[in-house]
Amino acid sequence: GVRADGPQFLVMATQTSQNLVGTSAALTPVPGAFTDAGIIVLRPSQSIPLQNGGFETGNFSGFTVSGQASVIPFRGPLLPPQGNFMAFFSTGGGSVGNTTSTITVAPFRVPAGVRFLTFEYNFLSNEFPTFIGSGFNDIFLVRLTEATRVTQTTVTTVNTAPFVFAPAGVGFNGMTGFRTVEIDVSAVAGSSNPC
Repeated sequence: GVRADGPQFLVMATQTSQNLVGTSAALTPVPGAFTDAGIIVLRPSQSIPLQNGGFETGNFSGFTVSGQASVIPFRGPLLPPQGNFMAFFSTGGGSVGNTTSTITVAPFRVPAGVRFLTFEYNFLSNEFPTFIGSGFNDIFLVRLTEATRVTQTTVTTVNTAPFVFAPAGVGFNGMTGFRTVEIDVSAVAGSSNPC
């Protein structure tokens, strides 16, 4: 068994002889019982060398942000899925035009053989459950730009997110919980053009 001190935890699986690694989705411990981590897919652990790193500096050092954005150690009972800090963005007050907040990473090259860009997110909303299906359809998207090619991926929206009620202290009615998303970058892997 694995002891989990906190509201959520991750399970990481590795296969060292082939340099494979995989991580479960965020899991909520089941008190006094087993917590099923589901199927963990192992992939080559080749990583994209981002100049930014993560948010462990406690700020957006190396990133370019706009709108309402901050680096935080927690939001109510929600803890970062990895490390000690996570980024928080909002489309409310302080965002550009009260609609948009962004983060841009420094240019990077995708090494040959890398297939996915992977990150974790938790989509929070006050539109749940009252305004689902209304005009308040906030969107979380990722845009990858390489030379003349732009790939845009909609990660989730208010009207399509698998919301559950958020715990007290989060400041939002609903959340998806931490989820892992994979963006296919195989088309630009090995290119000399930075993304």
